[in-house]
Amino acid sequence: VDLQYPDGLRDAHTDCPLAVEGGVVREDQLSLVNGEFLGRNGDRFGPSTGLVPDLHHKSEYVCSLRDLRLFLGHGLGLTAVHGVLAADRSDFVAGCVGFGSSRRQEASSDFEGDFFKLLNNAVCG
Repeated sequence: VDLQYPDGLRDAHTDCPLAVEGGVVREDQLSLVNGEFLGRNGDRFGPSTGLVPDLHHKSEYVCSLRDLRLFLGHGLGLTAVHGVLAADRSDFVAGCVGFGSSRRQEASSDFEGDFFKLLNNAVCG
């Protein structure tokens, strides 16, 4: 989708912009506070990649329907829809988590209990 950030929302959203994008942070994008901090501490700027929360218009932004509703509800304008992706929602890890939880309860040693706990954490994050 293409999203437009209305000028009237910029002051209200300056601390927490919607629709963050991954990108490279360049030196000209630093705030005055960040620039002064670097100068005061004698540090040099190095471009870095990460999530960039900004108030720019978004072109071909990929988001879920839930996020799009949130953005529109907070006043962002929808200018174009480039495509729609449909997906079924299911608990595809429920069986693995249930297995790990039951084996953890049945564990006869701390090692086994910790192993299945770590297994569930690795699967679910």
